[in-house]
Amino acid sequence: MSDHPLRIVAWGVLPPPIHGQSVMNETTRAMMERDHHVTWFNPSASSRIEELERVSVRKVLVGLVAMAKFVRAMVPTSRIDLAYVSPARSGAPLIRDTLVWAIAARACGRVVVHLHTGELGFLRSPGWLGRVQRRLLRSSEVWAQTPAWAAEVTDLGARQVKVVPNGVSCGNDHALWTRQVPPNGPLHLVYIGNLAYEKGIDLFVDAVTGMLDADHATVTVAGAAFESETEKLIEPLLARHPDGVRRIRRFDGRTRCALLRSADVLVFPSRYDEAFSLVVCEAMEHGVVPVVSRRGALPSLVDAAGFCCDQPEEYAGVLERLYDDRELLEKHSEAATIRWRERFSRDCYFERVAEAL
Repeated sequence: MSDHPLRIVAWGVLPPPIHGQSVMNETTRAMMERDHHVTWFNPSASSRIEELERVSVRKVLVGLVAMAKFVRAMVPTSRIDLAYVSPARSGAPLIRDTLVWAIAARACGRVVVHLHTGELGFLRSPGWLGRVQRRLLRSSEVWAQTPAWAAEVTDLGARQVKVVPNGVSCGNDHALWTRQVPPNGPLHLVYIGNLAYEKGIDLFVDAVTGMLDADHATVTVAGAAFESETEKLIEPLLARHPDGVRRIRRFDGRTRCALLRSADVLVFPSRYDEAFSLVVCEAMEHGVVPVVSRRGALPSLVDAAGFCCDQPEEYAGVLERLYDDRELLEKHSEAATIRWRERFSRDCYFERVAEAL
């Protein structure tokens, strides 16, 4: 416990552990509970990632009850030092969380809003919700994940902005692991994430098809498919290479850790303006070389440890280059682990949160 522990009332989604925002919230809550007095309100009734976008009567009721408890906790403002709000990125949950944000801004002298997305479209929106949020920025402290997003939020009128990139750790000592890639064997290429066009699943399929045909790679595709069309993109690969392609639809932290430990390259061709990709960061922790799109915060996340691609055809070129040059593969694998340890470990994140608080 610190010399002057804060009394914090916090709001943010905490289910399921493979969902990016909840991972950050769990880590933030752990940091706050280590050094401060925290009352955390979780507005979600979901326990699985597939349910996050689905609306149900139960989820609505749970959210309303959580909001009522949050409002009641905000009443004795003399006993609260800080209100922390982790808003959703879109839809009805964002409207709900904006209302919570407004209540916190009115009732508490110090309000921290932790942005988990880099798109920031909701803050730039000309509609009524965007106008309300920009007004709330004037009385709030914002935690953003990258300097670029921090500058944009500042331009939108935030009173104070701090850069707080996320941190990850699977709980194992990766420094003890020794990756042994056969000199002439196939590379293990993995895709982890939602099977969606905005995440570039079609680009991944195009990039690895030639590698599979040449017996230069084995492939694992792990993640939920929210669109039937994207699931169908994988079917030809499975039919053509039944021994070389594996499909994992549901997995937990242990499965993900085992998958990354066996992987050589993570291909992450996202079209989305990623604020901070937990998948990429977890891959670097395990020494997996990230091959990513030049979008959002991905270039600053991987830096020289990985490869950034602008055009679809670049992904296949990078993969063939890593297959041909195993020294280059090992060099980037080591650089990835070092970058995670020095910039994006859980301890680094704890230090950033402690400093921000």
